[in-house]
Amino acid sequence: MASYHFKCKDIGMDCDFVTSSKSNDDLFMKISDHAKAAHNIQEVSPELKQKITGVIRKKLF
Repeated sequence: MASYHFKCKDIGMDCDFVTSSKSNDDLFMKISDHAKAAHNIQEVSPELKQKITGVIRKKLF
């Protein structure tokens, strides 16, 4: 089983948000919700999505 992890700081944001999930799709939903609420990013652009995808870490149990 794997888990996926994201830190907002990893994409250059001055933000302490950290999240993880067992599903990459669920993780991205959490990141998207955070982006809207905390950074007023209403829609994640393809460029931002690529940046986010590049820093997601997969850890095996």
